[in-house]
Amino acid sequence: MFTIQQFPFTRAGQASAAVAPYGSNWPVIYLINNRTDIYIGETTSFERRFQEHLQSRKGRSCGYTEIRFAYDGSENKSAILDYESNLIRLFAADGKFSHVQNGNNGQSLDHDFYQRNLYTTNVQLLWDQLHALRLTRQDYRSVRNSCLYKFSPFTTLTAEQRQVMLSVMEDLLATLLSGGRGGSVINGGAGTGKSLLAVKMIDILLNVGRYLSDWRSSPGVYGKDWCSLLSRMERHIRKNGQLRIAYIAPQQSFNSDMEKAFARMPWAGGEELVHNCSNIVTRYGTLEPFDIILVDEAHRLKHRTGMGNDVGQFDENCRRLSLPDGSTQLDLILARTRYCCLFYDPGQSVKRSDITPDELDRSLSSLTRPVLGESLSIQMRCLGGGDYVRFIDDILSGSPAPHPFCGYDFRVWDDAGKMVDEIRRLNRSHGLCRTVAGFAWPWKTRPFIKENQAALAAMGGPNRGKNAANLLALGQYDISVGPYQFVWNIRDRSWVTSPGAADEIGCIHTSQGYDLNYCGLILGPDIRYDTDSGKIEIVPEHFCDPFYKRNRRTITPSQLKQYIVNAYRTLFLRGISGCYVYAVDDALRDYLKRSLASVSASGAVVPAADAASPSGNGSAKVRAPYGGIKSPGAAAGEDPDVWFGKTVASLRKQRGISQEDLAFRSGISRSYMGVIERGEKSPSVDTIARVARGLGMSLAELFSAAGGEA
Repeated sequence: MFTIQQFPFTRAGQASAAVAPYGSNWPVIYLINNRTDIYIGETTSFERRFQEHLQSRKGRSCGYTEIRFAYDGSENKSAILDYESNLIRLFAADGKFSHVQNGNNGQSLDHDFYQRNLYTTNVQLLWDQLHALRLTRQDYRSVRNSCLYKFSPFTTLTAEQRQVMLSVMEDLLATLLSGGRGGSVINGGAGTGKSLLAVKMIDILLNVGRYLSDWRSSPGVYGKDWCSLLSRMERHIRKNGQLRIAYIAPQQSFNSDMEKAFARMPWAGGEELVHNCSNIVTRYGTLEPFDIILVDEAHRLKHRTGMGNDVGQFDENCRRLSLPDGSTQLDLILARTRYCCLFYDPGQSVKRSDITPDELDRSLSSLTRPVLGESLSIQMRCLGGGDYVRFIDDILSGSPAPHPFCGYDFRVWDDAGKMVDEIRRLNRSHGLCRTVAGFAWPWKTRPFIKENQAALAAMGGPNRGKNAANLLALGQYDISVGPYQFVWNIRDRSWVTSPGAADEIGCIHTSQGYDLNYCGLILGPDIRYDTDSGKIEIVPEHFCDPFYKRNRRTITPSQLKQYIVNAYRTLFLRGISGCYVYAVDDALRDYLKRSLASVSASGAVVPAADAASPSGNGSAKVRAPYGGIKSPGAAAGEDPDVWFGKTVASLRKQRGISQEDLAFRSGISRSYMGVIERGEKSPSVDTIARVARGLGMSLAELFSAAGGEA
């Protein structure tokens, strides 16, 4: 538990702080606020920093009324830098305060330090206490699930992301100074942080002076190369004016949600930065080029033949820009900017209408400067990490190999209805849990909804009566799996965050680009496993994408297989904490079970004891039980694993929380939490720290409660 001390933001308050315990010569986190603004900081002398804020022009002009500092007595400098960075990001996404006055995300870098996992677990505890004081609008779970949090410009980037961004911004500046036209392609798979990097780059380009000032005062945060770049960028902006920036995501749903997120970013008129492939030409009534356009999910840019009702506007835009016949959306974007940054993953191309790698290269060849190529490789979404991604790739290639992914809840289900019910239950507990499926069933309910809007509205419920419960009550459904019927996503835009989404089945087009806490995935009859060849095969007659139906003569079998496999691979990688899978094809379901069993047998994954199907989750082999922490149970002859499991179960029950809820709070799978409580495995120090966080305790408090010593 943290001690939080509050003072009025006055000289009298500063005098009181001077004699407060831990008020000087101790690292603490502090918050200054009034009704609309908040500032989050860290210091090793709260009393001195309080005085500096009182005397500063900004401190006086902001009209702050109160200040608090928090500590639990175990902090160090690295820990409070992490606290500061995390709280800035959380408050920026929470919405309680209109303005987070911090210029950046603090000084924390993505480096490790002693017991970092333990200190990271304390952030939720601190947030919960601040929420109890009504300093936050949302609880921890809600704010962490928000789109604004996931794409916050206050997020600390990895070293890989920082290096890629430095290279791209150097290339951008060189292009602007040369007067030529340039571009970059950032290759990165699902979950490697492409969208986040785009947001951070926009934030820096909009606030070059602020970042330069911050980094000059703290050069160790980003280094001399960054200060040099921003100095030169600032001189260019002073001479030529603020950069004209645009952001585009080709998918309507994702682009719409990013527009909402940009509207709440700490930028004036942030939503005006978000464009689409139509209004990038018409929006401002001028053809003056942008300085930079960032294209997220660029693999979803289209040919003319895949634009549907937008083709007329596209043709008119191409005419205005004097583009030749056969141009693509990428050609149109390149004609509108001096520099184009593409975030690209050919492995997520899922339709024949998507531009191909060859077409991308051909379009980029029109630029006057060489194209910069960069890549992102670190998996930042799935807790199973890169090994889980490789496991999925091996499965889809027909050559599964044991990869030691740990802490990820992967299950193969024999009953689709039970799996969907479990995802719904997880959603009620944790939020942002959805079921998705391959495009293997026609969208039968869409015309019915259109023709019966009044009747549905009279029935009530989410989305003005247009919801799964009402449709199923009327005998209307899209997907049939055994005895179960389901409804496709009713909304095309913002489906993931829409009311009633957990009762519907999403598709690749409404879920691509989004993070889910848990993802349920139905592999439809369009994909099967051939037991003779040992390979994954597709079944074209069961693929129901309307674009394929209209253009099947132009799509080869190998192309179609790649689109379907790409879509399923992308869906496999939606879940942060877990992915639950049901396959319609019996042979494919058995193949998935065997593949998972082989991983479990390798010692890489702990199978769930409470599930009929194998479950990929658990912990890697532990180097030293409890990291050297002494347990009274072990001293008395009791197995330390059993002792620790009993301790956790007892503390959990005292708090009245379920095993599943504790697992979610701890960031580990439910089945592995069962393994821990039964004493079947020796958890790592990292896992123990996670469990302590889930229980609302520090690591020291956990062992103190059990009568042990650290």
